[in-house]
Amino acid sequence: MEQPISIDELLGHSAWLRGLATALVSDAARADDLVQDTWFAALRSPPPAGSAPRKWLGRVARNLASNARRSERRRGEHEARAVGER
Repeated sequence: MEQPISIDELLGHSAWLRGLATALVSDAARADDLVQDTWFAALRSPPPAGSAPRKWLGRVARNLASNARRSERRRGEHEARAVGER
């Protein structure tokens, strides 16, 4: 069985990942968080051998950004309902 792609190989794409994160979210702090969460996902469950690193990193970052937007939207809706109930 082949080993997954190494974190060192993935780190070679850090500048690209940072650019993608900046394009996906609204500010630098959120981009930093997104990059960090993407690296954490890579450490937890690295991409399988033979995967295209940028494709894998991009998919993870896009999914995390989408999940964060959904979560923020739901939180906003929940808070708006809570204010309306007062």
